[in-house]
Amino acid sequence: MENLLCFLTIMVAMFLGEWVSKKTHSWIPSIFVVAIIFLIGFWTVFPKDLIAQASYSKAFITVAIGILLVHLGTLMNLADCKI
Repeated sequence: MENLLCFLTIMVAMFLGEWVSKKTHSWIPSIFVVAIIFLIGFWTVFPKDLIAQASYSKAFITVAIGILLVHLGTLMNLADCKI
């Protein structure tokens, strides 16, 4: 459960960065907002090994890569692939 909470923390930071970027029409880049969130977070409340805790096991990663590849394959339009 702890790795899910760490993963959620990272995703919320990335969501906030994208949201600010969209609201300001990219005057403030999303990566800048995410960097500021992580900087302040690591100084205050984030654990020092947040990124390591948010990662998953090798077995999960292997299955997820297969699922993502199949998903990307279904997004392709076969008519566009014809020569």
